[in-house]
Amino acid sequence: MRFKKGLVSVCLPVLNGERYLDGAIESVLSQTYDNIELIIFDDFSTDHSLEIIESYAAKDSRISYWRNGRRMGLYETFNQCLGQAQGEYIKPFSQDDLLRSPAIAKLVSNLIIEPSASLVTVGHDLIDVRSNVLKGGSRDNPNKMFPTRTLIPSSNVLHKCLFPLANHLGEPSTIMFRSQYMGTGFDSRLNHFADLDYWLRIIMQGDYVAMPESYVFVRHHLGSTAISSTRNLMGACDLIKIARKFSRVIEACGKTYEEFLDVSIPAYIAQIQEMVDDGTISADRLSRAQDLHIRNALNTTNETAASTTAAFSAIASALVGGDVSTLAFTPEPTETATNMLQDLIDFREFSFHSIRLLAKTSLVYPQAAEPESQAAVEPPLPVPTHDANYSGAELDLYYDDSFLEEGDGDNDNDDFDIWQEYGPAPKSGRLKRINNALSKPLRALKQTIGA
Repeated sequence: MRFKKGLVSVCLPVLNGERYLDGAIESVLSQTYDNIELIIFDDFSTDHSLEIIESYAAKDSRISYWRNGRRMGLYETFNQCLGQAQGEYIKPFSQDDLLRSPAIAKLVSNLIIEPSASLVTVGHDLIDVRSNVLKGGSRDNPNKMFPTRTLIPSSNVLHKCLFPLANHLGEPSTIMFRSQYMGTGFDSRLNHFADLDYWLRIIMQGDYVAMPESYVFVRHHLGSTAISSTRNLMGACDLIKIARKFSRVIEACGKTYEEFLDVSIPAYIAQIQEMVDDGTISADRLSRAQDLHIRNALNTTNETAASTTAAFSAIASALVGGDVSTLAFTPEPTETATNMLQDLIDFREFSFHSIRLLAKTSLVYPQAAEPESQAAVEPPLPVPTHDANYSGAELDLYYDDSFLEEGDGDNDNDDFDIWQEYGPAPKSGRLKRINNALSKPLRALKQTIGA
């Protein structure tokens, strides 16, 4: 497709967004930069979203819209928007958020000024359900993590966002990138880190610019995509997928697969612990697992099994310090999707309790028993370094998602003895208590899997 020079394609997926959709659309149409097209895909909404979209499209020819015949999910719907985009620049947008009127103009001007930049971000303010600005702002604003108004090499961005894995680039509404680097779009097999995965793939095609000014309002509420994907703990599965997809990039950055997980798992657990402390997630909410029933309709049983297996192994290994690589949620050919769904529901609640325990315990395991009077000193996490000789283009050669192809990489038909695989019981008193606390759920898990 030949993209139209100077045109900005604003991509807006919608799902039951009637409460905030008017404001979101109006904030796009009132931009000072008027060379835009607003592409909307309604993901089979059951509220009045479609009527709202149709009313605006009837008044403004810059709006094009489609409706899915069935629920596709956020990232597949984003990809449908991308497939219709004709602009030189792509502006992802979320139905709950708002743009200040100069936002698009500022983003475009920075991409024009820095021709080697593949992606640019602006700062944002958090707003509540009543559109009041929340005090304290957001800790995830890129301007708090990167130098502003300067070209940042892709290798620096990769190090900051991979060690540990964290989205320091921002929400979709804060992003703009060149359409020539659109690629295959979002990886809908990911959950919590699907946006970061896409941003990093784009960054590997060029450099990055962070603008310090806040030109976007990002809505913070319990129904938001970011909070929902964190609350259901599927980010644990994403950690493993990202580690495998970016394994060659990680090596190019001078790190190993294990070093990536060593810093990323504790960081993810700390994020979950914050949400436990403020009541955003709880065992009761996890056990209801309604969102998993929705996800099960969108994903295949094998994909669920593979990601669940990897995430469980990583969390369990961190807990008890042994090799658990042969643990697997590999379904038998005759096993129903309903049974696999229940396995995943059980795994998720188990993960919640594992994280709750792990967040209160050391991740460092002593080689020998420590005297009772002497407290073990935990060494600091390794400080990531980078090789300045690696450019974005070179790093792109190391990106690999072939492991996600169907039928690849699963631990099929692996038997296990749960205690043999975990190795000897830890000698630390605190870790013994964790080991004992895990005994019942681990045995229940073994029985559930049927190994």
